This record gives sequence, C-alpha cells and structure tokens, in this order.
Amino acid sequence: MGIRLIRAILCLALVSGGLAPTVASATTFSPVAHFRAATMFAAKTASTSTDPQYGVLIANPVYRASDYSAGIRLAMVSLYWSQWEPSSGTFSESYIAQEASIVAGYRSAGFTIGINLGLNHAPAWALALPEGQLVDQLGHSSGTINLEFSQSARQATQAYIDNVEGSVGTVSYYTISFSNSSEAVYPSTSTNQWWAFDAAAQGTTSGLPAGTTPSPMPGWVPGSGTWDGSPVAVAQVQSWFNWYEGALASALGWEMSTIRAAGFAGSFQLQLAGDGANPWVYTNRIDSNLAPESYDPYFTLNGGAVYPVLLDDLPSLSGVVIDVTSVGDGSGTPADNVCTASDASVHWQTDSQVDDWSSIRWLSYLAGQHGLSVIGESTGENSATQMALDFSLAHACGLIGLMWAFDSQLYGGEYATVADYAQQIGTPITVSASLSPTSHVYSTRSKGTTSAAATFVVTNTGTGSLTIGSVVEAGTAFNVASDTCLSGPLAPSASCSLGVTFSPPADASYTATVTIGDNAPSSLPVIQLSGRALG
Repeated sequence: MGIRLIRAILCLALVSGGLAPTVASATTFSPVAHFRAATMFAAKTASTSTDPQYGVLIANPVYRASDYSAGIRLAMVSLYWSQWEPSSGTFSESYIAQEASIVAGYRSAGFTIGINLGLNHAPAWALALPEGQLVDQLGHSSGTINLEFSQSARQATQAYIDNVEGSVGTVSYYTISFSNSSEAVYPSTSTNQWWAFDAAAQGTTSGLPAGTTPSPMPGWVPGSGTWDGSPVAVAQVQSWFNWYEGALASALGWEMSTIRAAGFAGSFQLQLAGDGANPWVYTNRIDSNLAPESYDPYFTLNGGAVYPVLLDDLPSLSGVVIDVTSVGDGSGTPADNVCTASDASVHWQTDSQVDDWSSIRWLSYLAGQHGLSVIGESTGENSATQMALDFSLAHACGLIGLMWAFDSQLYGGEYATVADYAQQIGTPITVSASLSPTSHVYSTRSKGTTSAAATFVVTNTGTGSLTIGSVVEAGTAFNVASDTCLSGPLAPSASCSLGVTFSPPADASYTATVTIGDNAPSSLPVIQLSGRALG
C-alpha cells in the first residue's frame, strides 16, 4: 500500500525519538522564504453527501451479493494493463470480456463502480519504449511507466485508456495514479532515488511531452552543493524541485484529461498516500539542497509527496476527489488526531500545528482549501477495532465515503469481517442460506451397488456467520458419504457441501430426505431423494 503504511512508522519513530517537538517548533519553522507563492484559497467546506458510499478495493464478484447485503455500494475494480494489452496494439479479447463482465455484473446489481487502470502494471513492451521508464541518478530504471518525461509512453498509455473506456461502459470513478504503489507520486524509494535522470528529462535527447521542459540544472544531483562549477543557491534548489514536482503534476493532469477525452463524465479519485512531506520537512530539505535527512527517512520529497504544491500545480481540479489512501495510519501527534471545525481557518504556510496533523486531517484540510470532496481507504490487514477507528475518522472529517482494503480480507477470518463492516455502515446483520439442488433422482441401478455421490451445496447468503448444527438423513438405501458443513461456521458467501450416495439393498423403489439444521431464521428446504433398483 505504499507510503500509507510507512508514514505511520515514521510518525511513531519521530515521537519515540523525541524529534517531533523539535521539527514542529514554531521557532524553527519558516516556510515563507522557500515555498512558492501560491494562490490562497478562501476557506471552504468540501461538499459532502448526506448518504456516504462505502466500498471495497479489488472488488471480487464472488462476494458481490454478500457485499450488497452488508450495505456496500461502491466496487473498485482493478485492471492490469499488462493483461489487457500484452503486446502493442493487441488487446486480449478474453481478458477484456472477463473484466467487462465483472463491471456489468456490479452495474446490474446496483453498485457504483470505480476503475483502477493498473498503470502500475505496465506491459514489458511499453516499458521498453524510448524513455519508457523513469531513471534515477545512478542509472537505475523504475520498472514503472514514465508519463512524466516520455511522449512515447503517453501515446501508448492513451491507446490503452481509450480501449478501456470504450469497453467497460459507464462508471463513476477512475483512480488517478501510476507509481509502483498505485498512488499519485513518483515510485517509492528507500535509497534516496530521484526519478528525473532519463535522457529526455536531462535534455540530452528529444521525446519530452508537449509543455514539459528538461531539467533546469542538467546533471545536478540533489544533495550536491555545487553545479556547473559554482555553489548551489537555495533558489536554484527550489527551482529544480518546482520542475520535478511540476512534471509529476503534469503527468497526473494528462492522465485525467486523457480519460476525459475518451468520453468519461465521472469523477477522478486522486490517490494521495499518507501525509507526505509536512511543511517543516519540505522547507528544511530544500535548505539542505535536497540531501537525504534522518527526519525524512522515507524520502517523501523524492516521491513528490508535497501535497499543497502538487494540488496547486495540477492543470485542472475539475472532477477531482481527494482519495486519502491511509485512513487510520497512526500518523500525527497524537496519533490519528481528528479534523476540527477550526481547521479551515488555519494558514498552513505559517501555522506549525499542521506538522502534527494526521494524514486524514491534513489531506481533508487541503481538500477543503481547494473546495474538493474527500473519500478514504483503509490501510489493509485491519482489525474490527481499527475499522471502528477508521469510521470515526471518516465521520469526523466529513468524507463522502470509505473504501475497505480489500474485499477478500472481509471474508478470510483473519481481519475485520463483512459483518463488522455492515455493523459500522449501519446495515442489520442477517443470517440466511441457500441450498442447491433441493432434490435428486438417482439412475436405476442393480441392488447391492453404490452410486456416485450427488452433491448438495449450502451457501451463506447473509452478512453474519452461518452455523450448520445438524444433517439428518431419514430413509433407507441412502447415505451421507461426505460432509463439510459440520466442520465449522461459514463466513458470508462461503459454501459447504454434502455428498449423498444411493445403495439399494433389494429390487424396489426408495425415497428419503435429508434435513439440514442451521441458525438462520428461515429453514433450508428439505432435500428429497429417490431411486430404484432392478435385477
């Protein structure tokens, strides 16, 4: 999940190491000198829905009915570019049909649908295009598509986007991201990588997208105190970073405009991970020539995660919804501090309290300053207790919805369950089951022989746990030969089965029943069995 998890570790480390009070100190905070002049937006309250939408990430159609019963109405479907277009201009009919069918199924079931294009899963042929991948200062390739500095990469991506938009039908959201963490930043790094050293970015070859300029300081590596034989001034460092961040914003804006040009009329979820670089970190790394610093161990500036600057740099905010991909990540001092009514009046460039805000509070504030709505995502692998905290944060910050990471984790039994989700949403927990088939007629057979087993499947169609308490066969010549239903409770959408054989002892006609007892208010149908023996 990218930065959303490591930001929690960072904030905890700062607190335990005694650094947070220092870096947030009003006496050392002086952003005005090095922040770019930005248009100050009047404080606004982001529009909020009176009926928030609750959804799941990587929606799995296996759980669609149970998800709907739990009150889940937003399905985020994740695609893989590498499977959609395995070779240039060749689109996989089978994969497209599969994904289009999934989207159509959610649509007919009454879900709002979002699409993650999976640009972080670019095919090998696209990565092999001229300047197809980002390159760091040591010559290492990113393994991700270079939409910042490569026109050929953008052209290939546009063809894919056009094909997707023409295949999936009407949807409400597209997520906007292309990094390895599927978020709106440069690729994550743990080794101080700066992703601006491909030949086009450095100006040594052509191929930049229209409107993108090469590095204002060709050959300069962040952290170096000299360039072109002279000492580097802070203003030059700021200019270089403005260019770096601007290239990211341009690529994100290009992605949105390309999707819009393909015919999309919905909203864009701009996926922002964690709290990024707070104002203190941003200012001080600029002052240090962007050298790696212990107070930014996860290299937020390398990722371009300076969100006030990024939002100001986007070519357009039309249709944008801020997607906080790190709800309840433990960030802030105290951890996970909540939004307050007075936040809108805070001036982030001069008030150091924002350095201590949690990621959801900081991003909700920035969204409000730009008049944008906010939706959120859990961090994944979360308990029921964490789920309750995430809901409280989402409510306090006025989010228009919350998406759970991930659909399958609601059914695995290890983390918060779909019943927990239903409870938080306010959906009554239901216990219900289905049985298929409800009868079987065995082929006529010789006495003393045993048939193959007929299989009967019980499925939990509710949002609560289903417990099978008894399986009772009444009659002769029939036998429950296999049974997985008495082995334990069934999670929502899970199934168990019975295998029943027919062994007539004499020439005659036989009937029997199998009754399944469970904890659902409505009883399952009684299974009707019949068979005949001759000779």
